Amino acid sequence: MSERGRSVLLRFAAVLEKLKSWIRAKAARVRLDVWHSPDYRLPLPGLEARIELRRADFALWALLERRVLSPVRLHTPQRISYPSMARVHDRGYLESLTLPATLGRIFAVDPSELVVDELMGAVRLACGGTLAAAREALRFQRATMNLLGGFHHAGRASGGGVWPVNDLAIAIAELRTEGFEGRVAILDLDAHPPDGTADCLARDPRVWIGSLSGAHWGPLPDGVDETVITGADDQGYLAALESLLTRMPPPALAFVIAGGDVLAGDRMGRLGMSLA
Repeated sequence: MSERGRSVLLRFAAVLEKLKSWIRAKAARVRLDVWHSPDYRLPLPGLEARIELRRADFALWALLERRVLSPVRLHTPQRISYPSMARVHDRGYLESLTLPATLGRIFAVDPSELVVDELMGAVRLACGGTLAAAREALRFQRATMNLLGGFHHAGRASGGGVWPVNDLAIAIAELRTEGFEGRVAILDLDAHPPDGTADCLARDPRVWIGSLSGAHWGPLPDGVDETVITGADDQGYLAALESLLTRMPPPALAFVIAGGDVLAGDRMGRLGMSLA
């Protein structure tokens, strides 16, 4: 390469590095408040073959590494209270969650593996994070994120899909008691239908639930806008999402469940999206 060519290449590299620095600085100024706890890990070794137990940690590390999240905007949640959970869930059912046998059925593990207080402590922290993030979103009218949540298979008197309680429904019920009366939209972009969420929120006419699913699990309550797109690739998924968004009523607060199981090759989902 000639001297002139090397000079041009060096100048280009310098400009590229400045551009990268500008992008990193711009990302660092994103005002995204995030809730996470070191205890956002399910203490269940028997589940490791099916789900990534440290996924919340991996998500946090990615956000920090890419400078989307500033450490000063990282918050630690408080455990949700049992009275708050009882606003949604049957009290007898909640009492049963103190028994290893009940949790063993929900998480599909041997009850002897369970330390009830530790497991329910992690679940209650996640529910507290969802509530705190929702409060912050309403207060400042901007996006927030909780790195463990979206327990959409838990119904009023039953657990499912490895989740015993429904953090979205609990957060909405708590906000209602605090005076929030606005319309809520739930965009469920996990690969599975929001059966538990629909059950928990069937009595609240101010909640709209929209879902893109890779499989149909049976009828959902009236008012749930579900689109089944088994095997959809990027283009098909985004087209279905755009259509769903056009049908979503304008909300005062929106929850988005961002399930990673929409990716091609996921063991539990039946969709075909690329990582890109």
